[in-house]
Amino acid sequence: MARRGDRIRCTVMFENKREKSGKVQVPVVFSLNGKKVVIQDGEGQFFVDDDKPLFPYVGMTDGSSVLAKMCAREDMFSKGEVLDQVLQIKENLEDIVSREVNKATRNLEKKFDALLAKLGEKK
Repeated sequence: MARRGDRIRCTVMFENKREKSGKVQVPVVFSLNGKKVVIQDGEGQFFVDDDKPLFPYVGMTDGSSVLAKMCAREDMFSKGEVLDQVLQIKENLEDIVSREVNKATRNLEKKFDALLAKLGEKK
């Protein structure tokens, strides 16, 4: 049984199609907090027919809530996408820092000019 905060994962391994009873079938594996869930018959996976559509489904009781993230398996750990996002964030931060430094420098120059002007008046 899953509890609040548990992570349930359903992996459909389309690339691992198998012949079973003359039909092409796709293995499906569930895990709870990273540990494989064993189905009642002792199997760690079950199979669905390749030619039938799959639909996400979550069953709950009253007062329950769920946060679901559905994505393709290869998209979950795409290092290229993460690296691109990190580089974009870095570029944005550099732009922000550059603008703020320029703004602060202009403000300091104005204050310095005003101070020099006041010192020049006192002579």
